[in-house]
Amino acid sequence: MKERIGSANNKWKLTSDFSDRKLFKEHVSYPRLPKQSLPVRLKSTRDSNDLLCFQTNVLSNHYLSNTQILLALYLNNDLFQCLGGEVFVIARENVDFDSKIAHLFGKLGWEKLEVEYPSSDKFSDSYYLSSEVRNLLVEFCSSVNMKLEPKDIRNDLITLHDFGYITVSEMTFENSEQANEISNLKKKKPRPSLIHIRISPWMLEKSIWRRWKNKYTEKKRTKNFKERALLLLNHDDRLLNQFGFIQDK
Repeated sequence: MKERIGSANNKWKLTSDFSDRKLFKEHVSYPRLPKQSLPVRLKSTRDSNDLLCFQTNVLSNHYLSNTQILLALYLNNDLFQCLGGEVFVIARENVDFDSKIAHLFGKLGWEKLEVEYPSSDKFSDSYYLSSEVRNLLVEFCSSVNMKLEPKDIRNDLITLHDFGYITVSEMTFENSEQANEISNLKKKKPRPSLIHIRISPWMLEKSIWRRWKNKYTEKKRTKNFKERALLLLNHDDRLLNQFGFIQDK
């Protein structure tokens, strides 16, 4: 009998930072490398010295919705000092997800949840479910003063993953040895899923804001959006002005 996923002998294997990102390939222009893999494309892109490289790559992307922009900025602020990522659940505030996790994955406080990164050195990490699994929906909504449903956050994570801003791995009770990339498949799964999220390192280093296939056009954004974005940008409005974020009066 196989040991449960996340145990020391059956680590939760996380998705690679260089897994295929369909929206990146669809919307970021590399004329000389139209069919090349993500690593090859990135290798042809110069490193950026811009300390706000990630934020620039986000705010220049006119394909993102208001909420997706805010979520990307929030995750960067939250995970910037923890490039190994963190484990989350996505649940409403009144849901006792501690008990649900205990029911699906074992009693809280049991041995650590073991994860393995897809790198040559087989780097691994571990988390205590009782203290280190966080509720992304509650934390994000509280930070930006918004009301969202779990499916909203889930769909936005899929988009951010497919653009390459973050790398998301999903683990449910039914998963076996290999982690699944987060999916919007309608197949019913036990809830709550455990979600591992980390910032894609190349989005911190590679400037892609000049490579969007369609020319950037000014967008009207609500007053609430601008206030929330400024909060996540430490009240620095230079990037908002640079990329034409006009407040809708």
